[in-house]
Amino acid sequence: MTRFFADVHRLADKGWKKKSEENFHVYTVDGLDFSIALRVTDIPAKAGDELYVDVTPVELTDDFIELLRRGVRVYRLRRLDKLPNYRNGVKSARNDVLAMMSMDTTMFKEVSADFLEMSRLASEYRGVSLSLKQAIQRRTNSGKQKFKDYTKDINRLKSQKNKLARKIISLAKQKHSYFNYLTRVLGIDTRDSLYGRAALAILLNYVDFSRGLRKILVYVGNYYPHHGRYNKIVKEAAQSLAMSVFKKRHKPRGKEIRQVLKTIRRALMAGEA
Repeated sequence: MTRFFADVHRLADKGWKKKSEENFHVYTVDGLDFSIALRVTDIPAKAGDELYVDVTPVELTDDFIELLRRGVRVYRLRRLDKLPNYRNGVKSARNDVLAMMSMDTTMFKEVSADFLEMSRLASEYRGVSLSLKQAIQRRTNSGKQKFKDYTKDINRLKSQKNKLARKIISLAKQKHSYFNYLTRVLGIDTRDSLYGRAALAILLNYVDFSRGLRKILVYVGNYYPHHGRYNKIVKEAAQSLAMSVFKKRHKPRGKEIRQVLKTIRRALMAGEA
């Protein structure tokens, strides 16, 4: 078994005219000899090998899934903000790789194809949700002439959001046998709680509920000070879920979000799911 460490560049496969090493995926196995790859799949890891990376961008989901199908085990850094603490010298692809090599393996999380696919869906879902919110705001500020046009946009975006929500829920049910149990515990197993169930699915994809409650709250941006260490997608999912649980149309209070997260953690820790 060989361990590869790589600094992943989100746009490495783009055809720029002038590309330096920093614009590629930079990898090594020993910290002495470094190589570059245009695609993640060009890294010569074979079945049984391990690949440790800083990030798994949603744009490269298919490439990482291809690596997993090859039998390569992929590990992603749990907290990117910890990387500078281990970096020796200025920020560069090579120094970031060396920093990862000096970290304990417990600071990385093994990723699965389901995790990667759910992350891609969650990112797309968040983008459509933001576009829908902006369209509603534009319609509110518009005159009568453009009201119908904005209404068409809103209906189209709502349809997209609903389809994505159902895909997210379907994938969560395949991955988590206890998903339906949690929806009943939270009271979101009704037809009008589609977005709440999608939010729960996203939370289960990112949050390790076996960890301490304080760490969970920091990760979702619900514990202060969090120093910007929270995940935006997870924070919005936690807010959306709390809105669904408490039947609210406006942003829930921090206390309500904490109550929902405690309920999920308690149900999972009880081993009843």
